[in-house]
Amino acid sequence: MSEVSRRKVLGMLGVAGVLSGVKKAQAVCSTIREEGRWRNLDNQANPAYLDVKTFGCDDTDSGEQTRYTLRCWSRLSDGKFFGREPVNAVYRVWNNKRWLVGKVYVGGYQDIVWMRAVDRGGEKHLHVLIKHKSLDRKPDAQSEFWYKRG
Repeated sequence: MSEVSRRKVLGMLGVAGVLSGVKKAQAVCSTIREEGRWRNLDNQANPAYLDVKTFGCDDTDSGEQTRYTLRCWSRLSDGKFFGREPVNAVYRVWNNKRWLVGKVYVGGYQDIVWMRAVDRGGEKHLHVLIKHKSLDRKPDAQSEFWYKRG
């Protein structure tokens, strides 16, 4: 086998190795139902949009763990949108159901955002419960919203 042919074969084997690793990672990584951009069905409410993302794959070979982030977007009085810094989110069980939970700081409150993708009327929606925990002497509050992809 000539040197040029040998390089081609080795190059193809290298590409095949990389692609097989990608397939392995894809098999380990699965998309969560909550992932994506969600639009609040109440056009006057905040957060107006939620972005949920997945990072990592729980790949036991590499030790990489899956982690999730939440970014809340609020509608400002001038009609523009303000994106808060993304925060980590984790899964928690409440009422025997699995919810993705993130803690977002908003002014004098810490918003504890509980999210769960559900089928509602034949369409996928994001059910969101928010506990607005006061960081000063204001009263705590709660909100409930429904979001659709978009």
